[in-house]
Amino acid sequence: MFGWMFGRRLGELDRGTATVVAVYDGDTCTCSRPYGKPFQVRLYGIDAPELREDYGETARHHLALLIHNRRVVLEPTEYDRYGRVVARVIVGRIDASVAMLQAGHAFHFRRYDTSPDLLKAETTARRRRLGVWAMPWAEGRRLEHERSADGAGKASPRVVSGCLGQAVACALVGVVAVGIVRGCGSDRPRAPVNPPAAAPPAIPPQRPAAPPPPAAPAIEQRPVAPAPVAPPDEAAAEPAPPAVVDPVDAARWRTWKSADGKFTLHAKFVQATNGRMTLLREDGKRIVVDLDRLCDEDVDFVRKQKWLQAGRKRSGK
Repeated sequence: MFGWMFGRRLGELDRGTATVVAVYDGDTCTCSRPYGKPFQVRLYGIDAPELREDYGETARHHLALLIHNRRVVLEPTEYDRYGRVVARVIVGRIDASVAMLQAGHAFHFRRYDTSPDLLKAETTARRRRLGVWAMPWAEGRRLEHERSADGAGKASPRVVSGCLGQAVACALVGVVAVGIVRGCGSDRPRAPVNPPAAAPPAIPPQRPAAPPPPAAPAIEQRPVAPAPVAPPDEAAAEPAPPAVVDPVDAARWRTWKSADGKFTLHAKFVQATNGRMTLLREDGKRIVVDLDRLCDEDVDFVRKQKWLQAGRKRSGK
């Protein structure tokens, strides 16, 4: 029994390739190898919002775009207190933890990590107010992580040999399961660091109290967006075709890239007309971009918009 248990856990901590078969949230996934059972992996050094919290589904969606059904390299460091493997997840030449922090989809888990690359990635996203940093509660969450890091002291619970030693000691006294869960790995500080019931109720009372600030930018930007839709001669020759709006696509946040690769944009699709696409940014502003100059992580989406525009022109609608 002990040989099987230790062999399995040591096998999971081996550095090597694996396939990501499921993504649970913005920092947890399930991996599979040709041998053994699938096992859960917690991305090293980051903490993403829970699914029930604001931005939780968005963070999970972006992690899935990055690693789901992909062949990755795992660099394990330990087990956390829930029995998950804590590891760096490398897809191609991209560290998934760094990528999530750079795009603003997670927080740096400073309680157990002081890696310069992760700290720099979070600082960049925070300064540019990307992703979760546009949320009003983001700074409070960061302060909670900093207080946890200050209170953690110099003691580090992340020692693999200590984990196995505690498992042996617990097994000898007949409490293997309890010993492994309580004694091993890094803590997942979701409950003490960010109580999910405390932050969201504070937000709704503020939104009705101050409707003018978000409403004013939206009203000012709407007349500006249609301006570059068509040249004067084309607009005078024939009326603009009706906007093409897909309600399913309009509900999704997407990561857009320019065809020349000079910029990226996290925005929602609003409408497409006259070969141009209107996008809604996270700050509430709308911009209009040529379809030929923009590409999406989902290439089929841009192709569909071009096909819909071409079909309306042929039918004369």
